[in-house]
Amino acid sequence: MKTKPGQIATDIEHWHLLLEYCSDHNLLEVMWRAIDAMEDLGCRPTNATIKLLLHAIFRSSSRHLSQVLALIDRVGRLSLPFDETVLALIMEKFTGQGSIVKAVKAGGTYRSN
Repeated sequence: MKTKPGQIATDIEHWHLLLEYCSDHNLLEVMWRAIDAMEDLGCRPTNATIKLLLHAIFRSSSRHLSQVLALIDRVGRLSLPFDETVLALIMEKFTGQGSIVKAVKAGGTYRSN
């Protein structure tokens, strides 16, 4: 992994700090690019990373279902293990919006991934 000036390696905690900042400031596109950069630099995203992005997706005005499905696709490509808390977050966010059909679709896609 590349290092920053001063020879400090960027680790998952650094990335999560950046992602939390982006989430707090509604910078969803920057978060997607940061996750790409994480992978490019050899810092594999985790389920905690996925949860940070999920929170940001639902705070944004973006099309939630398409963004969540893109994220689920990313989870599959990363071969991340199934995480009940990720599934619960997906279901909670969609049902909280009254989008039961979207919750079922996204939840089913995550389960089968």
